[in-house]
Amino acid sequence: MTLNLQSDLKAFSAQWQRNIFSLVFYATRHVFQVWHEATENTISRLAANSADVASSLEQSSELAQEMIARQNVTLKNQEELLRHERLLRENMHQSVLDVQRSHEETKNVIREQRVLFLEVFDRVASMVAFHLFGVFGRLS
Repeated sequence: MTLNLQSDLKAFSAQWQRNIFSLVFYATRHVFQVWHEATENTISRLAANSADVASSLEQSSELAQEMIARQNVTLKNQEELLRHERLLRENMHQSVLDVQRSHEETKNVIREQRVLFLEVFDRVASMVAFHLFGVFGRLS
């Protein structure tokens, strides 16, 4: 009977080892399967997030390019305004000089006309005096 007991014990031990091996194998397989699914889910989420980030970066890049284009237009407009401002300033300065020159010319013409009027009135007065003297000289 001891032989039977020993062989039963060996058979039980072999069966127990197979059961333990199967249990460890299935547990390891289950853990690997859970880990693999979790890894797949993580990779899927990372891929989706990467796609979202890439899309956001692309939109940001397009907006930045659009903003740069608008800023370039604004800079060209500002340059044009500065050019017009410079031309206007030059024209205004020239107009001031022209008005000053015209004013001086007008003052000179007025002086000359005053002198001419004085000469004309002086001659007229001389002629009137001469005629009056001639008329009074004959009357006396």
